[in-house]
Amino acid sequence: MRTRRSLTALLFLATLTFSNAQDIPVDYKLGENYSDRYKYSTVLAIDRSAKEQTVLVRTYYGGMPLRAKGHFIEVYDTELNLVADYNYKYAGKHMVDGFVKNGQLYLLELVYDHKDEAYNYVVHQSPLDEFNFTERKLLSIPSKEVINPLAVSKYNQKFGNGFSTATHFNDDRSAFAVTVHHREGKEEKYHIYLYGTDLKLQLDYDFSANIEEKNYAFENIEVSKDLKELYLMGKAFFKKEGLT
Repeated sequence: MRTRRSLTALLFLATLTFSNAQDIPVDYKLGENYSDRYKYSTVLAIDRSAKEQTVLVRTYYGGMPLRAKGHFIEVYDTELNLVADYNYKYAGKHMVDGFVKNGQLYLLELVYDHKDEAYNYVVHQSPLDEFNFTERKLLSIPSKEVINPLAVSKYNQKFGNGFSTATHFNDDRSAFAVTVHHREGKEEKYHIYLYGTDLKLQLDYDFSANIEEKNYAFENIEVSKDLKELYLMGKAFFKKEGLT
């Protein structure tokens, strides 16, 4: 596999040692400066492998107006030397996040299936040592298509969309929760799904009864070690009165 030098930004690791409130020494390490062929890009995910390698996934854009063209993947060793890269020439319409587990890179995508009239969470998976992506469906939710299914409002009292979903990882990225707020006929439905990063479903909870009086916008999660308990933190809005 040929390695390109691609990253413009200087990656660095910083360790803060607090001796007192007035003296904050900083130790840092700078990686090599690489030229970047993808000037228009955003970071989709950054994670660390079991070998302590840093894996960076960027969505890159092109054309006029700019639109997503694909995903550029870079792997750095512990000294921040670029050891591998790969151009995954698949843009996707709604790429959500990514993570590393057991030497594999996983990318989560939200796709609308017009034939089945459903939103599907699809996993793109590839080994890190030899990139070769495969796909599989993780979750499917029947719904009409909306303009932006990832637009979760944290400030509105009313759910004005027909479908809205979000994905939240815990701090050590060993699990992630998928929240789905949508309509079934005239009824609002809210489901919460918890997956380990082995992609096994650990929890499927119908949260619909809780949204009769409030709308919820979750921001962070934590899970128990056995992945049997899920804690969600965020905002709740009374539909008639306002924020709680």
